[in-house]
Amino acid sequence: EFVAALPSRRRRRLHRVSALHSLAFVQPNATAGPYRPLGPPPRKRGEVMRLGFRLKAFAWEAGFDEPWLRALADEAAALPDAIVLSFGLWDMQYPQQAGSSSGASVAERAAAFAAALQTFLSRLGDAIDAALARLSARRERKRPRLLWLSVGAIASRALPAWKVKLLHSNLSRAFNDAAAPLLRRAGVSVLDMYTESSAHPEASPDGVHYPGAVSRSHAQRLLRQLLPGCRRAEGSRES
Repeated sequence: EFVAALPSRRRRRLHRVSALHSLAFVQPNATAGPYRPLGPPPRKRGEVMRLGFRLKAFAWEAGFDEPWLRALADEAAALPDAIVLSFGLWDMQYPQQAGSSSGASVAERAAAFAAALQTFLSRLGDAIDAALARLSARRERKRPRLLWLSVGAIASRALPAWKVKLLHSNLSRAFNDAAAPLLRRAGVSVLDMYTESSAHPEASPDGVHYPGAVSRSHAQRLLRQLLPGCRRAEGSRES
């Protein structure tokens, strides 16, 4: 878990400072096991952003998802303001573990991804409902905002040979199309990561990651969703 200072209402000019520059000073707040529930929010709410990370690989993986969703439902002292989700590439890269097979059609693999995603969304919704019911005595009734970063484009020319048949942009689009109605029904906002990455295949050194300008642009859009007052710093390449 990490903490980062945020602009206060009395110092709105700080919104113009590069958010990524500010986040360069993020400080470790605590280290613990992978299922540590959230602690109480800071006393001065809104002045500190706490960032918690869990490295989730597949759309649904019971051995990983069930413990942290159970902790969220039964133990969390507070719900997060937002939960940002992003997965899909490992479901492509390791289809057997994702309930499909490398020989399946694009439609079949997208259907397997949608089924796994539906399981995850249902269980996440149940966990949030349970936490809200448990915390209602504290007047904690606000549901977290849910955001999903869509599956990015694949820069096939940069992939190692063994990944070429497993990962491709047609599958990215199929995953995103299959996920869209499920996410909409679950109240999850979608941030499009595909369009900009597909326009800049030269920016990917390994076929799936897009360091540099593409990632900075994606970070800017995410921060605008999380922190509506955050604007790009004048004359800055960062956000």
